[in-house]
Amino acid sequence: MSTDAVRLFIAVPVPPAVRAELQRARRRFEGGGVPRLRWVRAEAVHLTLKFLGEIPSARIGVVERELEEVCAESRRHALRLSGCGVFGGRRPRVLWAGLDGAVADTATLAGAIDARLAARGFPSERRDFRPHLTLARVSDGATADDRDRLAGLIRRAGALPPLVLPVEQVQLIRSDLQPGGARYTTLRAFPLGVAP
Repeated sequence: MSTDAVRLFIAVPVPPAVRAELQRARRRFEGGGVPRLRWVRAEAVHLTLKFLGEIPSARIGVVERELEEVCAESRRHALRLSGCGVFGGRRPRVLWAGLDGAVADTATLAGAIDARLAARGFPSERRDFRPHLTLARVSDGATADDRDRLAGLIRRAGALPPLVLPVEQVQLIRSDLQPGGARYTTLRAFPLGVAP
């Protein structure tokens, strides 16, 4: 990363009760004997709305101004934990906790952020927004048996308790890559302005 650039993303924070439940889910998966999972630290779990990547420091103000406007016009709402799943099909790459509830409102918020920033020259998202909380990444060295065990654990895990994840603010977060994993620093929080 160049000295005048920062790596940023935009996310919804996760409340402590949800983080605690995700830690319980992690212990169940770890007890199930699935090796080669790189777990996300509990304090680092978040609901990503947009990944900006590395941008010049001078552009942070542009991002902040757009987030102020989008968030002021956006409706507060709530999501709930649901089941676990994977991205990657038969060769899973990411283990996640699903979210349901006011998913359409969250997708609208993510889409508005993406559109406003795209109009200011930031790359647009190429994939549809799928709200989830990343729990772990599957290592490249995972065997077919590892992947089968993971699939079996997901089937047996069933639904997570429907704990509420309120979507009442959006955070602009700096990501510093370090040998022990990325470290996140919230640069600024933007409250959503429209009551439910």
